[in-house]
Amino acid sequence: MSVEFIGFVGFQHSSEIHPATGPVLDAAYVETLARAHEAGDFDRALIAFHSVSADSIIVAAHAAAAASRSTSSPAAPTRNWPRTATI
Repeated sequence: MSVEFIGFVGFQHSSEIHPATGPVLDAAYVETLARAHEAGDFDRALIAFHSVSADSIIVAAHAAAAASRSTSSPAAPTRNWPRTATI
């Protein structure tokens, strides 16, 4: 039985112990998370969706643009990142 770890890209630095501050969507934070997932060799990342959150499709596109890996690259032909976004 195999286990797959999937990353998570949030919209801003917030959690149960870090209250949300600033804009609802922090583009620099999304870019940082995308690069961190890439450095950690994650192939996929979940993008949350909620009625009062930023549009997850746009966030996924921004995260993909910030990543340097490409599915069309000969170096990584089987990679799903950044094309695949799970919502």
